[in-house]
Amino acid sequence: MAGISLRTLPPNLSVWLIATERCGIENALSVSIHDDAYTMASGSKIGDIQYLLLHVLWCPHMMTSEDSRSNSHHFVSNEKKSAAQLALEQIESFGTFTEWVKNNQGKSLATHEAMALGAFALVLQSHRYITGSANIETDDKVTFSPPFTRSQASRAQIDQSVRPQTPVTPTPSRPHQEDYSEPMNLDLDIETGSSPLSELGSTPILESSSILESSPIPESSPVYEANSPQTRETARLQDDEEPEMEVITSTILLIRAVTVFVKGVELMDCKTKQKKFTVLRRDGTTPLFTACTDGTLTKKGSGKTLVLIETKKKVRHTHPQAVDIRAQEACQMAAWIAQEPPENLEEMRKDGLSDKRFLISQDKNELWLSKGTYDAAYVDYISGRSINQSFLKMESIGPYYIEDYRDIKEICQIILALTYQELDN
Repeated sequence: MAGISLRTLPPNLSVWLIATERCGIENALSVSIHDDAYTMASGSKIGDIQYLLLHVLWCPHMMTSEDSRSNSHHFVSNEKKSAAQLALEQIESFGTFTEWVKNNQGKSLATHEAMALGAFALVLQSHRYITGSANIETDDKVTFSPPFTRSQASRAQIDQSVRPQTPVTPTPSRPHQEDYSEPMNLDLDIETGSSPLSELGSTPILESSSILESSPIPESSPVYEANSPQTRETARLQDDEEPEMEVITSTILLIRAVTVFVKGVELMDCKTKQKKFTVLRRDGTTPLFTACTDGTLTKKGSGKTLVLIETKKKVRHTHPQAVDIRAQEACQMAAWIAQEPPENLEEMRKDGLSDKRFLISQDKNELWLSKGTYDAAYVDYISGRSINQSFLKMESIGPYYIEDYRDIKEICQIILALTYQELDN
């Protein structure tokens, strides 16, 4: 998401208002991402304005592993986690797996002893591939659609058919060259109160506005057409496809290994197939933006999406583009809500209820769990049915490191507990 220039994502309404003012959005609470005035005239990746008008507030503190172990009840119930812990304790190969993570990191898997790992042998092997892969930038997976008439589409097709194909000389890669750009400020030190949504009745301006980038809003990026000469960026992404595929494989293998021997989760499917979620414009037919995920947990039969899966090739905790990662995950969550609204939406509207959705992500050797909390008014907002002051509140827990046996034991319990929880819901 090259268009994001914010140094951090607003954690509460006060900081959100500061950001919208700096981006030139007037009367921000009275406009919508669906308004024509805030739709880019050309195809582009999401920028600051589009992100802010998604109405998303991110929790300002990314929990450490120690915090994660004591705060998982904010994401899964203690009842479900206890059930998951008991189920995993009865799987001998899982106990062997955590022991190998603790004591046998460098030991060969081509041994009789390793056979006791069962399905977790492939998980451990994949983890070893990941920790040996290079830190590589990620590609964008959220694209905003420009207003595009039928006549413009026809002209573009004609122009493309007669456009000469200019050869491009590939630039040789130099592994020793690194990006020494200054890391973005990811940690905030802001008092947010018990809930960011409780601030919607007031609009104080905090002195902490310096956390936001004051540079001008970047211009939109063009969309590369299918038959255009290959750019160096496109070539780089193709060359770097393998490391990200290994991370996707690792996440799926872990989830499958954790759940395959457990009764009660047979109705869950875990697939690597990418799934696209689209937010439509107010006309109900034209796409506003589409977000693509690396995988999903779905319910067999109905195909209902239970949990999103997203992966990256580079670590999040020290990644200078972690703001972009979180912005992308917020887009994915918002698009999922818009395309697949809750079945009890009218009940939520009537009784003032809120709903939660979850996303499992792996960023190289880090595992994270993110939660989005929203109400019926937000569903109406993101779907273009109303302009209101409702926000999607995002929180994350992690990182859980795949090389740490305590972390891997904890996140496996959380994943299984989350599976129980979402199937029941």
